[in-house]
Amino acid sequence: MDHLGAAIGPLLAAGFLFIWPEHLRTLFLLTIVPGLLVLCLLVFGLRETPPIEPPKERVHLSLKPFDNNFRRYLLALVVFTLGNSSDAFLLVRANELGVPVVMLPLLWCAFHVVKSSSNLFLGRAVDRFGPRPFIFLGWFVYAGVYLAFALATSAWEAWAYFLCYALFSGLTEPAEKTLVANLVGGERKGLAYGWYNFAIGIATLPASLIFGALYQFFGPLVAFGWGSALALIAVMLMLRVKEPLAKTNQPQRKTE
Repeated sequence: MDHLGAAIGPLLAAGFLFIWPEHLRTLFLLTIVPGLLVLCLLVFGLRETPPIEPPKERVHLSLKPFDNNFRRYLLALVVFTLGNSSDAFLLVRANELGVPVVMLPLLWCAFHVVKSSSNLFLGRAVDRFGPRPFIFLGWFVYAGVYLAFALATSAWEAWAYFLCYALFSGLTEPAEKTLVANLVGGERKGLAYGWYNFAIGIATLPASLIFGALYQFFGPLVAFGWGSALALIAVMLMLRVKEPLAKTNQPQRKTE
């Protein structure tokens, strides 16, 4: 639903820019309207179910409850995220390749349509086949798409690679979160997801700063090549992350 909303918003933005192409500031100002509606919904429309039992122990922000396997997974995520800069750079690159400004919201809309649908269908596949193959495939797709963006020369390539990039998101988003649950089991799952989001969040800001600096001083080939290289390094780190085997019901022996 998050990605579906992100697909509808750009459609509205594209219509606004088609009628008033020079009013970008007004367009950004209008985005406060859905933001305020969300706040009203949170405050007045949603009620959280209170826990049945209070927590038995106090939560400590520590990695001690988790084994080295989960820590290696966090390391792989940090390395990958350092090369996964803001998607705004892809829009900048698309504009450089010839996609006009008025078409950028439509490109962003198409991206989220593919992203939303692939999240739904590939999420089911993750439940069936397990998350690790999809993470590997998604990170390989990411590395290839970033390299392709660096070497692209025309607008149609920007459209094609952007949609391939959406497929990367569909491959990895459900799989990465599922792997967290599989690695830690039922206990301390909330804390594990906290560390998962911390690992991604702590690397997101420097990722965009580094990418922006490389783009500014060395050009798109070096910047996108950096992201592609870190994705491949993250794949190698993921090879050391072992997913626990699913427990199977063992047949009981017959007793006389």
